[in-house]
Amino acid sequence: MPRYMAIELVEPFPAMYWPLAWAWLDAARSQACDDFSPKTPEEFVELHLEACRGWRSFGVLRDGQVGGVILFEPASPALAIMHVLYARRMWGKETVAASRMACARLFESTEVGKILGLVPANNRLAIALAVRGGGKVEGVLRQHSRRDGKPLDAVAVGITREDFNGTELRRNDDGQQCKSANAARDESSTGIAATDALERTP
Repeated sequence: MPRYMAIELVEPFPAMYWPLAWAWLDAARSQACDDFSPKTPEEFVELHLEACRGWRSFGVLRDGQVGGVILFEPASPALAIMHVLYARRMWGKETVAASRMACARLFESTEVGKILGLVPANNRLAIALAVRGGGKVEGVLRQHSRRDGKPLDAVAVGITREDFNGTELRRNDDGQQCKSANAARDESSTGIAATDALERTP
């Protein structure tokens, strides 16, 4: 039987670990980056130290070791843009649990009514796990960015406060009970790649 991995959040994300986060990003560059992403560790660290002055940030710990970062960019008092980045060793169902923990903290401590993520359309696994965590695909932003000089679409995945609180027990349009996000999460052993938005310029 696999050993249980304890997931914890720390706020804010410890500044000393931003150089490590660069390594996480580099491992998922083909899925996470676009032509406007930071090209050097120094640029990446400087960008995110500045961003964290106005954004909520959480470090994700598994068994006491930092393995992920979650950021919430305030778009308005009602909307926050969520950005995530995980180390490869963290790719798995723990990422869904950690992301939901961070969303819960944001909803509990602010008046934000909705959290939105923008995921590169080719990052299908990240989209699937965002939905598994309770999010809903709301549409495609065509040519939202560029990668290797070519247009890159982004998929918008959002979750409202009401949806989040009702995720544990949902029903579809036919009245059939749907699996809860936690149940679906526990059935999954697949990994997740970082979303692109973490490294975007604020």
